Amino acid sequence: WNPKNDDVGVDGVPGTRDLGEGDGIPTSGVRFADGTLDPLQPGEPNFELTDLDESDQIGLTAFRSFRIGEVRLRDDEVIWGVLEDNFNQMDQIPEAADIAFLYGSGKISLKKKNTDGSIKRFSIALLMGSNLNDLLISARTVQLIYNQNYQFIRPPDKPIVTAVPGDKKVTLYWDNAAENSVDPIIGKDFEGYVIYRSTNPQFTDVNVVTDGFGTPLLYSPLTDYTGKEAKWDVAKRPEPLIEDDTSKTRNGVYDPGEVFIDVNGNGKYDAALVDDYWKGFSPVPYDQRGVAYFLGNNTGLVHSYVDSFRVVNGQRYYYAVVSYDHGDFTNYSPSECTKRISIDPITSQLTFDVNTVEVTPGPRVGGYTTPGFTSAAVLDRIGGGTGTGKINVAVVDDLAIREGIQYRIDFADSIGNGTKTAVMNYSVIRQTPSIAEISLSDTNFVKLGTSNIIIDDVFTMVNTASGQVYREGSDYVVETGRGLIRKTGFGAMKTGTQQVKVTFRSYGQLPSTLMANEEANPVFDGMKLFVVNQPLAVDTVKTAWVIDNKKVAFKVVRPTTGVEKLAPVDIQIQFMTSDTTTAGQYVVPGDTLLTTGSKKTVLSPFKIVNISGDPIRKAMPLQVIVKENAPANNRWDLGEALVVVTPAAFQSAKNNTMYEVRFTPRDSLSKKFGGEVFNIMMTQPFSSADKFTFTTIAAKFDAAKAGAALDRVKVVPNPYVGANDIEPTDRLPGTTRGSRRIYFEHLPQTATIRIYTLSGELVRELVHEGGIDNGREYWDLLNRDNLGVAYGVYIAHIDAPGVGERILKFAIIK
Repeated sequence: WNPKNDDVGVDGVPGTRDLGEGDGIPTSGVRFADGTLDPLQPGEPNFELTDLDESDQIGLTAFRSFRIGEVRLRDDEVIWGVLEDNFNQMDQIPEAADIAFLYGSGKISLKKKNTDGSIKRFSIALLMGSNLNDLLISARTVQLIYNQNYQFIRPPDKPIVTAVPGDKKVTLYWDNAAENSVDPIIGKDFEGYVIYRSTNPQFTDVNVVTDGFGTPLLYSPLTDYTGKEAKWDVAKRPEPLIEDDTSKTRNGVYDPGEVFIDVNGNGKYDAALVDDYWKGFSPVPYDQRGVAYFLGNNTGLVHSYVDSFRVVNGQRYYYAVVSYDHGDFTNYSPSECTKRISIDPITSQLTFDVNTVEVTPGPRVGGYTTPGFTSAAVLDRIGGGTGTGKINVAVVDDLAIREGIQYRIDFADSIGNGTKTAVMNYSVIRQTPSIAEISLSDTNFVKLGTSNIIIDDVFTMVNTASGQVYREGSDYVVETGRGLIRKTGFGAMKTGTQQVKVTFRSYGQLPSTLMANEEANPVFDGMKLFVVNQPLAVDTVKTAWVIDNKKVAFKVVRPTTGVEKLAPVDIQIQFMTSDTTTAGQYVVPGDTLLTTGSKKTVLSPFKIVNISGDPIRKAMPLQVIVKENAPANNRWDLGEALVVVTPAAFQSAKNNTMYEVRFTPRDSLSKKFGGEVFNIMMTQPFSSADKFTFTTIAAKFDAAKAGAALDRVKVVPNPYVGANDIEPTDRLPGTTRGSRRIYFEHLPQTATIRIYTLSGELVRELVHEGGIDNGREYWDLLNRDNLGVAYGVYIAHIDAPGVGERILKFAIIK
């Protein structure tokens, strides 16, 4: 029992703050009156009832082995006799034979339930190995698992992966949930992701990394054209922390007074150090294997990848995005999450785990138009925000972009429910309401089909038959995170099934604090958000001449007068052609500071105009200080500094100034000038006033473009010579290869393909009806009578209604 991981209370679940959680001592489970264990109160892990290793063990006491056929396993009386005869007997395994075997543990006694309800647990391990050494290694591993009550080290959670086929490429993207995985022994030990690609659903063709005995152990990662592996690991991580439960709840962050391992020896806790202690090969090799896992080179994490190296259109690929941990320094080697693709032995159908996908790359249909946004600038600013940071909405999955959906990006100054943390963040809201028509029965939860629902003035539930409007809380309850809704059972809804229409908005992206162009934001509706926040500073790019007569140079520096205090205010300096008229004078309230320290006004042939975007800031008056060079002439001249005073609303002291600007002539002929206009712009951080919207345009099929693209339609391969590399293998037992086939590529969305012999005899007619993602149609080289065609030259006529026609010639060679 380890208080760091096991002090979770009688329910065995952390974070519920139930009886015994966080009290520093083990908590036992609860038994019912009949002696059985309460499954809702099993007790804390690794203590008493949950500690399997504390129970009495009889062990394996009997083993009987025989050749298959000697004993019929379905004959119950015979098997019972074998078991009785076999008690306390250990048989030998016959060599060079297919065997069946029986094994036993006993004898034991079980009392009737109505006495003391005795319970016996059985733990059984069936071990396999490619050789004796492999088998013994597995046996040691299984014994360790049992000794630790099955609370053994475990890999991180599996990432949820989506694949998008493209023309000679495949785009993969996945979530970041695995990064919060907690190992029951080590704690948070997530390290990275690795991608495996195969043409075999079992990934056997990449299981090529052997251990010291030559037994295949690890898999070879996907690489790009440079040989770089598709593997990414944590680049920076906080120093190891030993949290103090007596002062703070285990919150995953450093609190003053808590103990930490000072990795860099600087005497303070660092939340982001270069991850040099989990880098390269693991310090703990695999037990008895003679090989260590490669952890990575601190590349930093990514959550999407485009595979374009040796990707063949029409080939079926299997991808797995695998998360892995780093183990520890002394006992545990790293582990990867599984990547299972199950094959039904009867139907040959595949079942995919969440981190595995099957994908066949290829071009979109002829006439495909890419998705986009209604505004050329993508984002439209609404509200009064003045943040100048960069927001990029990147299309990751073009097939997932929906038509005409408006999204809103909101910035906020704090994050969290209840107790809020003051940290800048942003979220994405689907402004266009969604509508779900569902049936509510009893008080069962029903899925709305969307997660992260928003309860606001848009949310309504209406009876589709009567039009009655129901009220949240009294008539129905919504679980917003998972997008579930149910009747309360005591409101205005009648008993029985009710058909209702629910109108609601939802979050496309939950609040995020990623403000430095990180790519860790999740993909929502085929898009990903990249945000760069900018500090309050002079914008060195936009600070420039608006009207420039090429006579004067400029320089903007930190102020040498007053105390520096920047403000989110943009200004414009408009230079006059005369400095002696009333219109050409600019008198600074508060006079002008001179090098002697005295104050007075000077003639200034320019105007200072507030050009801030925010109306409130734009109305603020501006002041400048003219720093005359000696001898003073009571007039601003080229070369003399202008110091801009911080507006009063942003001052922390009366002598606050923002910056100093100096204009100098480019040559001796430029001393007299006028008519120029100069802007000094500020970069400004986002605030809660910043809001943006954008509206999507989905990908479409354009018949006019499809007609122009008919020349791209082709047969692959041409010629077909005996076989095609992309032909699928047949996974059924006893077969050697799958069906033969060729395919037509770059087809429009709808087309009829008629295949003829050279003499004009119709061989086969294929009807292609695909979405915008699939411009391919296969032919299995069978004729209309389902017989294999002869080798020779054939003609294909492609007829696409409303688009055009095309004739192709291709050959099939024996």
